[in-house]
Amino acid sequence: MLIDRNTWLPPRLPVRWAVRRRRWECMPNTLASNLRALGLLYEWAARMHEGDMDTLLERGLHLDGIEIEALIAYLRSRALDEELSPSTVTEARTLHTLANIAWPIREFLKWVADPQARGGRGTIDPRDLAVYRLRLDFAFQPAVRRSGMGMRIQPLTSAQDACVQQLVGVVMGSDGRVKQPFCFHPANPFAPETRLRNWLMYQIARELGLRRSELLPL
Repeated sequence: MLIDRNTWLPPRLPVRWAVRRRRWECMPNTLASNLRALGLLYEWAARMHEGDMDTLLERGLHLDGIEIEALIAYLRSRALDEELSPSTVTEARTLHTLANIAWPIREFLKWVADPQARGGRGTIDPRDLAVYRLRLDFAFQPAVRRSGMGMRIQPLTSAQDACVQQLVGVVMGSDGRVKQPFCFHPANPFAPETRLRNWLMYQIARELGLRRSELLPL
């Protein structure tokens, strides 16, 4: 949940967006990252507009072209701050960070523009809503474009897969059965008290394709 640092209260519209829409589309860690991005939107709004951002949006505030450009410029500066390290900062990492924060802000602004979606009163002309959303798509396009995202991680070869299984798995006897009691390869990189757990996690992830965010809570 996004919390205002001064009042310790959650902004209304980000909570509605998270509960009504976004939580059905992503995992909890992604949602948490999205809410942190919306925090930057509210920080920017506090500098640009006098008054509560929730109230302004509920009254039908639509950002004009100059405001959208100013918002994206602010996000670019914050993305650079997040990556400000002489030894690690690269253009690709900064662009990736910018995309991670710009995309949820754009989607939130597109969602909140519709009074019916955000739980408000009144309606908006569908044509006006479509035009505003297209304006947001066009203005945010350079910011949400990620760098280096097209390369797919190649799967392990059969030989590599066998080596990993032997390294982290339990020792098998000559008959192909698991030795009792369990014992592990001498080169196993994990601490003795975590080897059984990590082997089970590895087997579940390998056979079922669970993501880390799903596997760790399990």
